[in-house]
Amino acid sequence: SNGVWEIESVAEPCTLLAVRAGCSSFCMQMAYVRTAQMECQLFKEAVYENGRSFLELTKNGKNIIADNSLKDCNIWSAGLSPDMPILVYSLSSVVLTVLRRLAQSRSDQKTYVLVARSGTDLGGLPMQRLLNDFEYNGKHPIEAKLIDDSNVTRVMAKVSVVLLGAEVVTRDGGIINRVGTFSVCLAARHFDVRVIVLAETCKWSDYCPSSNTMMEDDFKNGGGCKEGLSQLIDYTAGE
Repeated sequence: SNGVWEIESVAEPCTLLAVRAGCSSFCMQMAYVRTAQMECQLFKEAVYENGRSFLELTKNGKNIIADNSLKDCNIWSAGLSPDMPILVYSLSSVVLTVLRRLAQSRSDQKTYVLVARSGTDLGGLPMQRLLNDFEYNGKHPIEAKLIDDSNVTRVMAKVSVVLLGAEVVTRDGGIINRVGTFSVCLAARHFDVRVIVLAETCKWSDYCPSSNTMMEDDFKNGGGCKEGLSQLIDYTAGE
């Protein structure tokens, strides 16, 4: 409990829920450690080994997601072309890893990406830079263009797919992410554009708000430990 509190005390507001979900996942894994008639030293070793395994899985999660997403023909079956760029929202390390891996797999052609700025944290700025700076075989296979959040609806009809990260994946298959994600998903639904969420299993959570209003009330009533957190994130239902 002290360890979780220490992590939460230094976590950025938008990553706080991801930290909680990861801690919860770790605690669930610890539940599989058999404690009956186990000596103290053996118990410590078992906890350490489970913790090391969990940490390695978390570290490698982004690469595993990238590998699996490229193997999944349903994701890229429609094909990607310069006329139909990929849309991403703000900064996501998982989405960044997947796009880099995608660019490597099709290095003979440019991968075009539209990056929505995200007005709350301006995460789109470093995302665009990291995508454009990526080099493979002496080339820059990704061309990323920054757009304002207000322009998402204007360009959505020309987008092939929307790739999103998530701070938390809720019990109903929805996501909690940086505020503005819900609006992006609504625009994608209106224009019948696929939305693909990329997130590690350590971000799965039992928490499931029925609406953004409910989530805001939960935080006001003690569901969140940082003031203003509910104004930085929003909830998008799995449907």
